[in-house]
Amino acid sequence: MKFGGTSVADIQRIVNVSEIIKKQYKKNKIVVVLSAMAGATNKLQNYIDEISFPASQENDLIIT
Repeated sequence: MKFGGTSVADIQRIVNVSEIIKKQYKKNKIVVVLSAMAGATNKLQNYIDEISFPASQENDLIIT
């Protein structure tokens, strides 16, 4: 199961995701993948841009 950033954008949505996971876990073995919370990746990119680091593997790691 994969949940995108808007699925975990706030506490209520995280609670909703946890309920979905609980129901599915009772039926099957599952793997859960979560994206960063809505806006988090953009915030990190903005921080990198403000510092003006050249493109690097470190920047890629921060964003992933």
